[in-house]
Parts: sequence; structure tokens; C-alpha cells
Amino acid sequence: QGSFKVLAEAKIAMLDRPETPRTVPRQPQVESTPAPNQLEAQARQFIVRFHNLFSAPVDQAVQGTSQLYANQVEFFGKSTSMIDIARERKKMFTRWPTRDYRSPENEMLVNCNASVMRCVVSAHVYWSVYSAERNKSAGGQSQTEFRIDFSGGAPRIVYENSETLSRN
Repeated sequence: QGSFKVLAEAKIAMLDRPETPRTVPRQPQVESTPAPNQLEAQARQFIVRFHNLFSAPVDQAVQGTSQLYANQVEFFGKSTSMIDIARERKKMFTRWPTRDYRSPENEMLVNCNASVMRCVVSAHVYWSVYSAERNKSAGGQSQTEFRIDFSGGAPRIVYENSETLSRN
């Protein structure tokens, strides 16, 4: 039977010995692209943020527009620069200072291709707009389609189109 001192010296001697090489388990490789369902969730969140921004006060909505779109966008059937889209949106936001856009996540169809980091989102949108200055209001439902590119880090709309389904 060994005493505590003998056991301690044996442990210290083991620690002082050079280690024999051992196999280090390989770390799992981290995917550079998100899983398809993760990308789908990001696309849904992006569309919700898009509509929240469109419902925001004029200055905030105008300022945020450039963060939504790619430099060149297929915009309602025409190749359009982000600068031209921002101008058009500013006119709309100014004409209709009070806006409410909603697209429930359960009314979105999302199809993503994780290998190219793009998603197509088809969303049902409930909207209403109001101008106190003009004493005018409008509202209705639309079906919108977006193509969102995630490959540059921040998501950007590269395609947008919509069809009005009904007006109030």
C-alpha cells in the first residue's frame, strides 16, 4: 500500500513526462451557408422587417429604404437602380404619411436555395394608407413576390412585384 506521498509523487512524475501523441478528434466543419430552414426563417423575418419599415414614420422609412434593396433590382418588371427605387418610395411615403403594412408569417410561402443564398418569398399583404393633409385613405390586400439575396452578408431585395387583390 502506498502512502499519499508516494501516490502524489507518481502523479507528478506522470505529468512531467512528455505526452505521447494522441489522436485529437476532428472538429466538425462549420457550414458557411445556413441550413435551408434557417435561411427560410431569415427570409420571413426580413419581410416582416420590410413591412414594419414601410409602416414607420416618413423619415425613418425613407432612410431605411436603401438598406433593403440591392444596387440593381428587377422592380415591377423593370431593371431599376436602388437610387430610383428610394426616390419612388420617398414620394409614396410623403404622399401617404400614415401607413400600415402587415404580412402574417403564416401567409408567406418561402423557397430558399442555400447553395446560392437566395430565397423567393410570396406574401399576402394587408395594407392601409392615410393622408390627413389630403383627407384621403386607401387600403386593401395584395400578393407580393420578393427575391432576396443573402450572399453579400446583409439581405437585399433583387426582385419585387405585386398584384392588388382587393381594395377597401
